[in-house]
Amino acid sequence: MSMYLSIPMTFEDSYIDSIIELNNTRTGDVSIKEVYGARREDIIGNLRPSFTLKYVSDEKLGEYIARLHQNGIEFNYVINSTVSDGREYTEEGRKSIVNFVKNLLELGVDSFTITSSYYMILLKNHFPNIKINASICNEIDNVQKARQFELAGANVLVLNRDVNRNFKMLKAIKDNTSAELKVLCTTPCVFRCQDVHYHANLSSTLSNELQRYMPIDEKNSISHTSVNCLMKKLVHLEENIKSPWIRPEDMKYYEEIGISLFKIDGRDRSAEYNIEIVKAYLNQAFDGNLLYLMKTGYPKDLTSIRENNCTDYLRLGIDNRDLDRFLEPFVKGTITCDNGCEKCQYCKRISEKIIYDKEWMNGFTNFLSKEMKKRYT
Repeated sequence: MSMYLSIPMTFEDSYIDSIIELNNTRTGDVSIKEVYGARREDIIGNLRPSFTLKYVSDEKLGEYIARLHQNGIEFNYVINSTVSDGREYTEEGRKSIVNFVKNLLELGVDSFTITSSYYMILLKNHFPNIKINASICNEIDNVQKARQFELAGANVLVLNRDVNRNFKMLKAIKDNTSAELKVLCTTPCVFRCQDVHYHANLSSTLSNELQRYMPIDEKNSISHTSVNCLMKKLVHLEENIKSPWIRPEDMKYYEEIGISLFKIDGRDRSAEYNIEIVKAYLNQAFDGNLLYLMKTGYPKDLTSIRENNCTDYLRLGIDNRDLDRFLEPFVKGTITCDNGCEKCQYCKRISEKIIYDKEWMNGFTNFLSKEMKKRYT
């Protein structure tokens, strides 16, 4: 069984050139199936603040899609906001949604990633052959929910990142649905984060018409949840291991149970960075700091931390080679994450291999403490 990547779009000519070259010169079993993205301004929204994305005209979007199609790569358009402005409650508003999607289909869009089951049903009624991905925001992590979104019209289910290491459940979902399953590989998110809905709703309102009512702009855009998340990962280093990432080398375990589609995060990151990450997953191999694969700001090579001359924003990490057998207990089912971590301590033991700049760590945690005090008082 072949494996496929769903990779982010940065809307740059050079980026298109690079991913086409990568796909045409690949030598392994992994290929790029689709590029996903959204434009800066949308009526539905796409879970990225509009000021983090580029403006792209209809003409240019059509050109990008045509070029991808010429090289066997599809385009998935993201309209996965978790919050709408309510336009679906008027006939005029529904028409605007349908016309918006109709225009994208005419530009060549192959599929859409959607959160709202209402939108799925609405669009299936108007465009019976439309291909829909149920968004990761739906937190699909059991058979019942998977079946519900499949019945709503989803052809692909993007699974809850927090179920990535529950192979028993992954197989159960695979065996009980006919939809294709997609898993997110490069996630730096805290496992079972209590702020996941708050953060998604905030990002959603900053990506659609509701942003006009938000007192947030590009200069004041770091969310409270981001500050809190960073603090957790510095004070409790095991949170970096508990994050449900999937290493390039571990894609094979998912292929074995029938999952063949792997998503790479990064719509708001640089083209150069994304290309590096895509290469690692195409090759199913990476030597360096695992955390570099998950988020910009970490050093790629841990040597600079060891030699005390690191200048990266986040000066910690773990050698990816130290994790070569990390996933095996989860695959075998000898470790599960359903009963809390206090008795298990597996990830905590692994986190002892994390290295960091101690002076930076002290200074940065002090900075974050002051930020949290300012933001929570």
